[in-house]
Amino acid sequence: MVRIVIREVLQKDDLREHWEDVLERAVAALAQRMAAADGPPLTAARAMVAARLFFNAVAFQALLGPDVPAERAVGEAIELVLAAC
Repeated sequence: MVRIVIREVLQKDDLREHWEDVLERAVAALAQRMAAADGPPLTAARAMVAARLFFNAVAFQALLGPDVPAERAVGEAIELVLAAC
């Protein structure tokens, strides 16, 4: 299903623009929350990189890793991003 959606998004300009807008807002919101979280200080730039890594890891799992349960993949992505910060 994810592959079909991505194929459609890549083929239709209006869908791609909408998808890019939604993704950018999601990345920015996650980065903002990460930068404001308790713990070691995290610059806005590093938070943005960490947020992009998180979304990339989740998308990669959805596309290529159906043998890994989604909850585990998301959990591992969160742990990886937090460790990298």
